[in-house]
Amino acid sequence: METLKKPSSKLLGCTAAIGAAAAFFIEAVSMDIAALTPFILILLGVLLCYNLLVLKNLFPIKNRLRSYIILFYWGVFLGLFCLPIDEIYGRSLLKAQSSYMWLQACLGGLLCLTSLINYMFLHAKKRQGHAEDKACFLTVLSPANFMLVTCGWVFLWTNLISLLVFENIPHVQDSIAQFFQAKIFANGYLTVPSPPIPDFFQCTLDNIIIAERWYSQYTPGHPFLIMLGLIINMPWVVNPILATLSAVLLYLAGRKYYGEVEARGAVTLYCLSPFVLFMSASFMNHVSSLFFVLLFFYYILRTLDRSSIASGIIAGFALGAVLNIRTGDAVAIGTVVGVFFIVCTLKAGQYRTMLAAGFSFMCMVAVLLWYNYSTNDNAFLFGYQARWGTEHTLGFTNKMIMGAPPHTFLRGIGHTISNFIALNQNLFEWPVPSLLPLAIFFTPFGYRKGRKEILLLLMALGAPVFYFFYFFQDLCLGPRFYYISLPFILLLTARSFVLIIKKTASSLHISTLYLRNGILLIFGCLFIYTAILRVPQLCKYYSDSFWEVDNKLMRQVEEKKISNALIFQKGYGVKDNGLGSGFLHNSPLLNTPVIFARNLGNRNSELKACYPYRKYYKTWRDSNNEIHIEPIKSPESLR
Repeated sequence: METLKKPSSKLLGCTAAIGAAAAFFIEAVSMDIAALTPFILILLGVLLCYNLLVLKNLFPIKNRLRSYIILFYWGVFLGLFCLPIDEIYGRSLLKAQSSYMWLQACLGGLLCLTSLINYMFLHAKKRQGHAEDKACFLTVLSPANFMLVTCGWVFLWTNLISLLVFENIPHVQDSIAQFFQAKIFANGYLTVPSPPIPDFFQCTLDNIIIAERWYSQYTPGHPFLIMLGLIINMPWVVNPILATLSAVLLYLAGRKYYGEVEARGAVTLYCLSPFVLFMSASFMNHVSSLFFVLLFFYYILRTLDRSSIASGIIAGFALGAVLNIRTGDAVAIGTVVGVFFIVCTLKAGQYRTMLAAGFSFMCMVAVLLWYNYSTNDNAFLFGYQARWGTEHTLGFTNKMIMGAPPHTFLRGIGHTISNFIALNQNLFEWPVPSLLPLAIFFTPFGYRKGRKEILLLLMALGAPVFYFFYFFQDLCLGPRFYYISLPFILLLTARSFVLIIKKTASSLHISTLYLRNGILLIFGCLFIYTAILRVPQLCKYYSDSFWEVDNKLMRQVEEKKISNALIFQKGYGVKDNGLGSGFLHNSPLLNTPVIFARNLGNRNSELKACYPYRKYYKTWRDSNNEIHIEPIKSPESLR
């Protein structure tokens, strides 16, 4: 094997150890960037040398122009999606890990990774051919046993996280509002009468509409699914079940699109992604949206494999379900996959299948329009617009919406960069960019990209392109607006591993088995790093009153055996998010033993007059986040 002259094995081993120790130590003790500036510069210099060495081995390009293009490509990737531009831009990423600290850990991780890869190339034996027929551990289990293990893993961990970290309750205003709507559905209504004196039951960004009627601003799909959990008194189990079924659909779709190895690789990455597991343990509607996106994708593939009216009906229904859960997701994914489906069915002459899919999709569109009309008195007016105004839509504007600055082209670029930075961090929580395998595979002049890879890339970019034009962005539980892109990203990542290993082994005359096992060992170590360092940090962060909501208040109410009571909560947190700790337990009909309301001081007596036969309490949190509940015995104490 002809390569550049390399350092000794001992030097490579030392630099790998330094990189690994740096990544671990920086995160473990949360070291400050200023104190580490010289160390970072040294790491960056060594890292650059090793990257050039690896690139020379993998892409022996003599054309100078091509070399400049490759350097420019990697400069864009590392500069835009790895540097702490997000914090410079003025938005904070996941609080459990700042961009600056991740940059330092990332430099150490990349130094370790490139050192290990160079070590592998240095000691590779020239073995050819016979390694291909040896089984990879991903293919040892039968398909049924593989799915049993992976589904059990997802269902177990998502339920444990839901119980031990999220306390089996919704935390974010979005999920609290949809949980409230699910309660309305469970009572047999689409809306309920407005509460007496609405000011006591609403905060700034609660996403609840209180006008002539009381209901949430969201489309009905996800609240309907949560309602099914409420019927069995286990609403928290809905998302874990959908996440488990999503693993099945990802496997089936991956096997039909590529093959067994890629399907199992994508599902394995899905199972090991903290982003997936924590999101799936929450009440957020991104989980149900992902399930129906996968159902749509799988049955599209089935219809292309063989014409089937039933498959077409299910595919159309699935896309319509996404429309009723997250309308933007349906547009983002449905546009790309729908065009692909229409073109392929027209070429194959599968007109009946296409008509069947179109009919079932239009039926679901009719459901959404009917719901809009029944709640908002206008079939084409969505709850978002009824709550915040007709400006709440896509596109650039010079107006403020929901208190956010006007959405401009530059702001859209900033949002996109912010989300990709977060995706690089949060998808796998490695000390290297999570999108690194894709970045390597899509390096210009490197690996051949077929139509399947380009199509998956377009599907993965559907969400980033769509949400580029959307004014509101946040990084709740990670880059949640890109969550529906995960199936396509994971399939591409698995495919990238397969093709990178094959081509690199062939071009460098290395045993495929040797290279595959070495890369699997390296990435296994990355996942161990995630498990022992990042996951405990995430558990601590999410369990510490995530989004300023927790179950402490309700636990104290139960311990004190408070009943037939009206409890006035003092608002706290950003936009009074903390009120959700009580509001999430309210019944839409306000007929539960305990009712939670805002503490409006002198106005509290107004609500007291509406509930003359209840006992009255007030509650607040001190600076240590401790709950205090006191009975109200005089008019003065209502304040």
